[in-house]
Amino acid sequence: MLLVGIVFLGTFFVVIIGFSIYFTLMLYYSRKPNNINKKRIFPTVSIIIPAFNEEKVIFRKLKSISEIKYPKEKIEILIVDDGSTDNTVQIVQSFLASNSSGIPFSFLSINERSGKSNALNYAFKFCKGDIIVISDADVFFEKDSILHMVANFNDSRVGAVSGMEVMLNPDYTSATKMEQGYRSFYNTLRLGETNLDSVLMCESGFSAYRKQLLEELPKKCVCDDMELTLRTREKGFKAIYDPCVKFYEYSPLTLRSKIKQKIRRGQGNQQTLVRFAHMMFKQKYGNFAKVVLPFEFFMHLLSPILIPVSVLSCVIYLLKSRNIFFFLVPAMFLIVDFLVVFIALRFASPATPITLQFASKKNWRLSPVLMVINFLSLQMCLLVSLIFLIFGKSMHKWEKIEETRRL
Repeated sequence: MLLVGIVFLGTFFVVIIGFSIYFTLMLYYSRKPNNINKKRIFPTVSIIIPAFNEEKVIFRKLKSISEIKYPKEKIEILIVDDGSTDNTVQIVQSFLASNSSGIPFSFLSINERSGKSNALNYAFKFCKGDIIVISDADVFFEKDSILHMVANFNDSRVGAVSGMEVMLNPDYTSATKMEQGYRSFYNTLRLGETNLDSVLMCESGFSAYRKQLLEELPKKCVCDDMELTLRTREKGFKAIYDPCVKFYEYSPLTLRSKIKQKIRRGQGNQQTLVRFAHMMFKQKYGNFAKVVLPFEFFMHLLSPILIPVSVLSCVIYLLKSRNIFFFLVPAMFLIVDFLVVFIALRFASPATPITLQFASKKNWRLSPVLMVINFLSLQMCLLVSLIFLIFGKSMHKWEKIEETRRL
């Protein structure tokens, strides 16, 4: 029984202390100003829109993107269709035939569905711009977002830039309320990573890269955004979040849809982290290799295993020994730790008005129960995705959440 008790205490304290230290550190760095040398510049830009059965949103997407504020002679739009079986192709062709925006559009088609990464690989071959922007068909951004985004590339250290997601339906259902809380936590981490060194991933919904850094993605790559971001850092460039660059997206309305989405994304993250594990703790990658990458590896690949082990050993120890006093120390530690983090989230103030909407007190006024549910549900999804990965079930052919398209 002693061994079971040691296993419980060891896994418990490793998980709690690991998450607490990293989040506290990122909360601190997210309030610090970044040192990116932004300046309005006008490089040539290629915007790629991958699409598969997007008949519900593609016209609105093309209409919106045709109104962006950027020199028309320095921008191009490439729509790449990944074997759609609905009316996506017809809608795109109809739009292009009547397009009078002055912005050049190109339509690329792949006859057989092969997944987003392969669609992007195909589009990369036709891009002429110095900056490549990737934007999903169901994502919308403001007219001047490209201007703000490419301004970051004035800094020669920057190789990739991500916009920050704004949910369009944060209060619709319990699932969207949970997601809003998670996004606040997520954005705080990414802002902290930006200011510390470099982010783990740029958002696939709306992100930009120097063309010179892009290479062909693996054929069964699930997480193209993390793959491209880690390659950017591997080549010596920073990848950053810019809170001035917002993009808008609907979140799934049901817990089932949200869990399904998180399992797929979790597998992509795990797959990519394993491939880039060689970067960890190497001096040339700075604080990213010393702090960011090790923690993200821990969160995505180790803690989903440690948490079930901790719970199982706890249950076995209780059933065998019936000694509840054994759990007083970890229980008290957990309560104190949770209260400290919760108070920090509620009362810490952002450094600048720009980050206010993403890391404000309002966004962090979550109930303790909801915070615990968010954390445990994410870990459950990561455990499932890890099992799928181990047994070779690839999820590179993404399944859209149709309810968000209907919205």
